[in-house]
Amino acid sequence: MPLAARTSRRRILIGLFALGGVAAGVGFWATGGGAPEDYALLALALWLGHLLGRAVRGREEGLALLAMRTLGAFLLYTAFLSLRHLNQGLWPSLLWTPLVYPGAYVALSPEAARVFLLRYFLLLVGVSFLSFGLSGEFGDAGLWNTYLQWLASQAGLWVLSSRIFEMGRRAAHAEEEARTDPLTGAANRRGFLEALEAEMRQSARQRLPPLLLAIDLDRFKEVNDRHGHARGDEVLRRIAATLAAHLREGDLLARTGGDEFAILLYDCPASEGQMIADRLCRAVDAAREPLAGVTLSVGLGRLLPGETPARFLARVDGLLYRAKRAGGNRVAVAAGV
Repeated sequence: MPLAARTSRRRILIGLFALGGVAAGVGFWATGGGAPEDYALLALALWLGHLLGRAVRGREEGLALLAMRTLGAFLLYTAFLSLRHLNQGLWPSLLWTPLVYPGAYVALSPEAARVFLLRYFLLLVGVSFLSFGLSGEFGDAGLWNTYLQWLASQAGLWVLSSRIFEMGRRAAHAEEEARTDPLTGAANRRGFLEALEAEMRQSARQRLPPLLLAIDLDRFKEVNDRHGHARGDEVLRRIAATLAAHLREGDLLARTGGDEFAILLYDCPASEGQMIADRLCRAVDAAREPLAGVTLSVGLGRLLPGETPARFLARVDGLLYRAKRAGGNRVAVAAGV
């Protein structure tokens, strides 16, 4: 994940935990601790404060699932308390139980959300039935009608949210496929240009503008001429896998043409960018036999202030062809990088 996306996710988590903690604290203050169940709000406020501290310190691993479990447990508890007093009418807290359905799909992966919501719904059925039973109102047909309608609405929300987010997942998958090269699994030219334009819009707010590696394969035409296009396709897949294996997490690899690749290095010092480019050349050269003798020519440049995408690409492509004219299997670096 690019640095900007990670920072945005962290800010969202911090904001949600802060908002939830303040709301729970105000709720406890408003109730005045008049009943034992009011202290659930105090416990929630303290726990959300702990999660806020983790998010501020950057310890985000597993935090989204933990947050959803916290929300689910609190809503189960409020449902238990509310349905025990159903003869007083539906408590407003029951109106918040639907939050968990979209919340799970927003915070978690679709697979994790489906598992979480199945467990949540089964627990909700069990907890709500136990609570309604303890209320001693089994003989009241009106309360049965209210309880069963509420439970049916929860089932409807569960199914409906699953279908909505499944359709969204399919649409997102189709969008991703439109930006992915089917042969290598790297981004295609469209995906690369969109990512580059997004970085250009943010470059003024970032510490370092992105570095670009423009890559062309040396002697690739000979592979197709001698061994056929099936062998050429296999070489392209191997090249893409080798490049991806030697990049940092979050950097973008794209196949921008027949035997041309491009790599965006986010928030990368010049010295590290040169080390990465050299490492890629050595890795491909070391695998020369499986790659049918193919090597890399690489151009390396950094985005300049006010530069357009077309001019940036043309400038780094010029460096790439300078490396090819010098014999290939080398890196040509822009002046000032």
